[in-house]
Amino acid sequence: MEKETVILERLAIVEEANKHQERRLDKLEENDKALQRLVTLTELQKETNEKISNEMVKFGDTLTNVSQSLGEMNSKVTSMESRMESIEDQQSKFSINWVTTIGSTAGKILVAVLIAAVVYFLGFK
Repeated sequence: MEKETVILERLAIVEEANKHQERRLDKLEENDKALQRLVTLTELQKETNEKISNEMVKFGDTLTNVSQSLGEMNSKVTSMESRMESIEDQQSKFSINWVTTIGSTAGKILVAVLIAAVVYFLGFK
């Protein structure tokens, strides 16, 4: 009987150890699944990072082209400003001050009318 008791006690210990090992194995299986998901996500992240990197290179090229275009536009605007200043300078030289011109003409007409009136009244017909 004593052997049976010892065997039963040992069997109970082995069963308890077996349950403990099964729990550990279940946790390891869960960890393995999580690890597989992590590997998959890491691979997807790597692909995404490569795509983003390629897009950033293209974006950099686009920005370079925009910068060059803006430089060319700036040069053309500067040239147009210079031409406009030249045209404005020429226009100011040939512009007519209408107020002065009308005033001067009216003054001359008034003087001519006064002279004509004086001549008329003095009898120089």
